[in-house]
Amino acid sequence: MPLKKRHSAIIIEAGRVVGRYSKAHPNEPGVTAGSDFPTFVRSGVRYGVNICNDANHPGTAQRIADQDARLILYPLNNMLRSEMADRWREKSLANLTDRARQTGRWVASADVTGTSGNLVSYGCTAIVTPEGSVVARVPELQEGVAVYDVPSC
Repeated sequence: MPLKKRHSAIIIEAGRVVGRYSKAHPNEPGVTAGSDFPTFVRSGVRYGVNICNDANHPGTAQRIADQDARLILYPLNNMLRSEMADRWREKSLANLTDRARQTGRWVASADVTGTSGNLVSYGCTAIVTPEGSVVARVPELQEGVAVYDVPSC
């Protein structure tokens, strides 16, 4: 039986793998969709992960919110042909604010940025409140880290 190819985020704590989330809505040829929506707890905060294209599908965020997660993390890779990147430039952040409003959860994303040949990523690294307000964002086409002190429960 051939191995299934998945796009996954690995959760590591103290040098140990403690979990994995596999992208539920892959848009890459030959990649098998994941079907589990695990959540994890760090410093008393329950969180889950959705990957890139999952942000286009409200149900993936809801599966995490339904498990009482307070935060949804989105690793992104918006390195696209320039005409496609231009179309997604505002849509990527709009999806994240929509997922925050929809679930009433905090959303944090980390994206690649820059150019590579005919590909570009403006970068959509941001932190969004449960009401959909962007409270931290790395400027487009710049490397950096979005930081925000999330109020305690």
